[in-house]
Amino acid sequence: EHFEAKKATRDKAIAFLRKELSELKLKLEGSDKEVIEYGQDKNLNTEELVKKKLEFLSQQVSNNEAEMITSQSRVERLKEASLTKFPTDLMTQNISALQSRQLQLEQELIELQTRFDENWPEVRHKKEELAFVKGQLRREKEQLLAEAIEQAEAEHRGVERKYERVAKSRTEYEVMVDRLSEASVQANILRREAESNQQMYNGVMERLKQTSVTAGLEFGNIQVVEPGRPNYYAQSPRVAWNLSLGVLFGLALGVCLAFVLDFWDRSISSVLQLEERLAIPVLGSVPVIPKLAANGQRKGFLRAKRAQPVGLALASATYSNGAALTPAAREAYRALCASILLSNSAIPRTILVTSAVPGEGKSTMAEYLAKAFAESGARTVLVELDLRKPQLSKRLHLEHLENGHGATRFLSGHTSADNSLILATATPNLFFIPSGPKPPNPLALLGSYRLDDLIVHLKSEFRFVLIDSPPILTVADARVIGPKVDGVVLVARARQTPRELIDRARLQIVSDGATILGCALNGVESHTDYFPYSRRYTNESYYTT
Repeated sequence: EHFEAKKATRDKAIAFLRKELSELKLKLEGSDKEVIEYGQDKNLNTEELVKKKLEFLSQQVSNNEAEMITSQSRVERLKEASLTKFPTDLMTQNISALQSRQLQLEQELIELQTRFDENWPEVRHKKEELAFVKGQLRREKEQLLAEAIEQAEAEHRGVERKYERVAKSRTEYEVMVDRLSEASVQANILRREAESNQQMYNGVMERLKQTSVTAGLEFGNIQVVEPGRPNYYAQSPRVAWNLSLGVLFGLALGVCLAFVLDFWDRSISSVLQLEERLAIPVLGSVPVIPKLAANGQRKGFLRAKRAQPVGLALASATYSNGAALTPAAREAYRALCASILLSNSAIPRTILVTSAVPGEGKSTMAEYLAKAFAESGARTVLVELDLRKPQLSKRLHLEHLENGHGATRFLSGHTSADNSLILATATPNLFFIPSGPKPPNPLALLGSYRLDDLIVHLKSEFRFVLIDSPPILTVADARVIGPKVDGVVLVARARQTPRELIDRARLQIVSDGATILGCALNGVESHTDYFPYSRRYTNESYYTT
């Protein structure tokens, strides 16, 4: 039965191949016929002759163009010629004789004029003869020049007509060549189709021959030497081996990826990195804060650029963007205040808060440091000297109380340091001086002596003076204010500010002669530095006083 089944299969294959072979033969004959008929219909056999004729006509057109340019230049040259600049190729024997006669008469006249006056009969006769020769010479030249121009124009018109005929013939042959080229493309497609049919026909024919030869072979002397034994264990897939390799490969890839990300990450993510990699005092850090949901519950943490530092106001206070204050954040600001007070032998009373670049949270840092000092019982004033992009008035909800007053009005000399300049806030012991109207040249105002007077006046009225300024690497405003205060606090954002920019800002502050109190790291993740220890104290009352 096995051999009969194999024979039946071979017979079916042979019948199928013969049927396919007959169909391919008809298809091959049809494609060959189509190629021949298409070539005859489109006159493809004349393509080479037409191309050669087109090349000949193109050469003729080029030659005619050159002849036409030559004839045109000859016409123009003859038209520009005159009797004094008579073309040499038009000279005749008659003109040469007249010119010689004219020269001779002119010499004889000169000799007579040296001997006699102008009224001498022989002198007058010689003049009349010379005038007659000149007139005859002029008429001869004019006639020859006119005839030459007419002849040159006639030749030019003939060349133009010849050029137009040849150019027209070339255009006709170009159209013929384009049509033959398009027809050649289609003919090549038909020819390739015929070649493909021929290859298929040859392949089926070869396969039919092989099948017919093997159909007569018979298998004999076949016996079972050893029966097959089933394998009770799967050979593939090897689950344990594959899982082990996957785990090892995943661990290796994760470690490599961690090293690569750490190598390319130029930012500072923790206080420890800031202390190890940059020679700058570290005042402390402020953690990332959670965002409030609609029901007042916390829902995750603000990260990356959306994360904002927390403030140190009342426990129920929130940011303007909906970020909730946490006990750990309030304690972080208390620690920052303590670090600032202990950063120098003399307690700094006038403090400038700035950053390297925008978006580091310096205005928020200045606001809540001022609130922390005020809550400690010290009279504190917050001065908004970021005259380019002021933010504190809106954050403190005091923009409606400015009424055209502010620091710019005082610095420009339009107002004095009276009570109308200083505004009270909702936080006890905290006062605020807004920036006022935007000036056309903030740097000139900040460099004036009135800023020194303002700082001296505020030191006499308040225990602490905190100043918010623009980023120090973006504009020069903070560089002007820095030497006028007791110390500068540099704000940086974790996982955002490159350490090169932090170091540049530090060097800039030192080179300007200002005293840098240290750096405050903003937006630190809760799992870095000392913040993981805060999770042990889940009761928020631990942070309250």
